[in-house]
Amino acid sequence: MRKTIGFIWGTEIIYEYLLKMPIEEIEPKIKFTIRAAVEDDLDKFKGIVNERKIKLFRKRFKKDRICFIALDQEKIAYFGWISFDDEYESIFQIRVKVNDKEAYWFDCHTTPQYRHNGLHSAITVKALIYLKDKGCKKVFTHVMKDNSYSRKAFKKVGFKEKRMVTLIKLFNFKHYIYRDFKGKL
Repeated sequence: MRKTIGFIWGTEIIYEYLLKMPIEEIEPKIKFTIRAAVEDDLDKFKGIVNERKIKLFRKRFKKDRICFIALDQEKIAYFGWISFDDEYESIFQIRVKVNDKEAYWFDCHTTPQYRHNGLHSAITVKALIYLKDKGCKKVFTHVMKDNSYSRKAFKKVGFKEKRMVTLIKLFNFKHYIYRDFKGKL
């Protein structure tokens, strides 16, 4: 996302995974405990995210959103969220529509000291297996075009680029350009 005074622009890629595809397990390079977080885990997020985000996470738990985490002992090394309902995507300031039998995988983060250990791919696979077991048919996610690490991780798991959306915002005027993904960027 690029910003100047009164002007914001950027492009996200919308990835999709059809759960009829086989899901291959991926092991992270080092051993972690991978599980769904619960509201009692919120204290573990301190030092990773700010207080505003912890309040947002509390609201997500109350709305039955699911958070997968990777733990090194009791320290969170990674988190990622699943929603079966529409979500507001704050970076691009858009409502993400989630249909029946679909899920949205979002707000994924690896803490800096644990990056390059394969956590993003490994936990995304665990989330896909969970979603398939729940009867979900399709999972999608949004990734900033210039986030090469996330893009590589999603491609490694088997996600396919489907669409691109570009935001152009001049002060309070927002314009979105949607287009199908056609090969390389």
